[in-house]
Amino acid sequence: MKEHIVNGHTVEYYDAIDDLPIVRHHRFNEFISLKSGIGSTMEDVDKHIMGAVQMVQRGDKDMAITKLMNMRQGIQFAIENVDPQSMAFAVLVHKIDGVEQKDTSDHGLKSVLNLLSEIKITYGMVKAIVEFVKKKLKKKRRSISQNSLTKQEAGSFTET
Repeated sequence: MKEHIVNGHTVEYYDAIDDLPIVRHHRFNEFISLKSGIGSTMEDVDKHIMGAVQMVQRGDKDMAITKLMNMRQGIQFAIENVDPQSMAFAVLVHKIDGVEQKDTSDHGLKSVLNLLSEIKITYGMVKAIVEFVKKKLKKKRRSISQNSLTKQEAGSFTET
């Protein structure tokens, strides 16, 4: 866990995905997936439209429908003023000024974001922390993949 003091307020958060309790782990991954695949801005919506147009032009109707459904979700996020990356950060927050943040529902996470906004946590800090946690996860996955490959090459896998 890490702790930052911002404008006299203490924010304690998980800095490693493996340290997250199970539900928080799943919610973090959910929001990171949403951010990378759907987005939440009008720019993201525009990308979905252009992608759907290209898919229709090449006759890939099923993928165009999927793209349009993702666009629909992106529009909903934009209207509701929800940023999946900010929600992922809210999942990481353990305590604010010593008060544990237990509610991982959408409503509870939005409340955490409102508290963080009141104490003037910047979006830059949110992005930096989420990216830091994602990078640690990617490094771990690469390490696991390389170790698995090494074991496989060595013939240490057994079939059951």
